[in-house]
This record gives sequence, structure tokens and C-alpha cells, in this order.
Amino acid sequence: DGAVGLVCRYDLMKGWYELNVYADRTYVLLYGQWLTNGVARYTPLYQGEADQIQSDENQIGLHCAGNVLTPFINGTQLRSWPELKFNLIMGKVGLSVSSFTDSPFTVGFDWAKVNEP
Repeated sequence: DGAVGLVCRYDLMKGWYELNVYADRTYVLLYGQWLTNGVARYTPLYQGEADQIQSDENQIGLHCAGNVLTPFINGTQLRSWPELKFNLIMGKVGLSVSSFTDSPFTVGFDWAKVNEP
């Protein structure tokens, strides 16, 4: 019961974009923003389902180019999202892990690759 994901365009003051993937074969694109130290607010941008999502192991990608966010799951491009509201243009990248009920929650990342578009 949790999610794994990727973050792009992270800026401490402005926020970030995040792709989260769930074992129930759903995924969500989010805009996140810090409210205070350790407390974030998330605004859903797009939520979808993908048969490509496996319950135990996935290769996930998030292409952030211009104002378009494009998720990839196991080599398949999913629906691109034109993000025009928050207009983040640069920032850091990262990995995300969330557990909603289980503790401890174990996730492994075999590799990560970052490219400039």
C-alpha cells in the first residue's frame, strides 16, 4: 500500500512535478508544494490507469520538456500532460517513495538515469 515515483523541476520555494505509480495499476501526475517544513500539499494534474504497470517491478520514467509532462511505464509512453498552471521551468530531479499504512515499507531502485532534453 504505497507508491514509488519520480520528481522533476524541484524548487524549494516554487514546488515540483511528481509522477507516482501504484501497484493497483494506477498512476498520477502531481504538482507538489511545501506548506511548512515536512508538510506538503499536492494538486493532482492527471490520474490514469495503465496495464503496463506490474504489481512488483516497473521501469518508470518522466519526461519534463517545455510545458509537457510525459510519463513512461515499462517502455510505454502514457498520456502526455500539458502543464500550464504552475509553469515550473527548471529545478532538481529525484525519487519518491510513499507508504500510506504499512511500516516499514521497502522499495528498491536498481538504477536511475537523468538526461537533459
